[in-house]
Amino acid sequence: MTVDFPRSIDEVSPAWLSGILDANVAEYQVTFIEGGNLADAYKLHHIRYKSPAPAAPASLVLKFPHSIEASRQNAASSGAYIKEVRFYRDIAPTLAMRTPKLYALFADDSATAAQFVIAMEDLTTHSRVFDQVEDPPTEGFVRKMTQEVASMHAAYWESPRLREDWLSRADGRYLPSVAAWSLQSPEHAVSFRERW
Repeated sequence: MTVDFPRSIDEVSPAWLSGILDANVAEYQVTFIEGGNLADAYKLHHIRYKSPAPAAPASLVLKFPHSIEASRQNAASSGAYIKEVRFYRDIAPTLAMRTPKLYALFADDSATAAQFVIAMEDLTTHSRVFDQVEDPPTEGFVRKMTQEVASMHAAYWESPRLREDWLSRADGRYLPSVAAWSLQSPEHAVSFRERW
């Protein structure tokens, strides 16, 4: 049975937030963070509570499937949504590396997790956000990120978990999402071949 949850930012309410945060939310502000190729992300900030809630966050991030139908279909059919949902639900709690705190995660019962919402920690409260083009990270920061990613790969090296249906193809080969999209339509395939 699918639990009811908001399918877009317009369906989010103080009552729903109160339920996932276990605190009585009075009001909040919303800022659209990005609408990338896969999903839409929003920052909820200046969250005000009706009564003191010292453990509750002053801000958080909500992630939904892309609001544009074609982008949403591409992401779902390539397995991007189910991989993100299962990563946060099944893999992140087992990792030694730091991942965003999860306040709530809801997804439909479909094999692709075509509808979902992820409520997670706002990393800007304690970390520097960088733009990889206009404000790239320092060499030291990139080295630290690389070491953390390498530790995650090492933990799952040749793990049977990597052969689970949601993570792998039937032939055992890894296919990047971009390649999967390129195979879905001729115009994507041409663009993919030209760039790669």
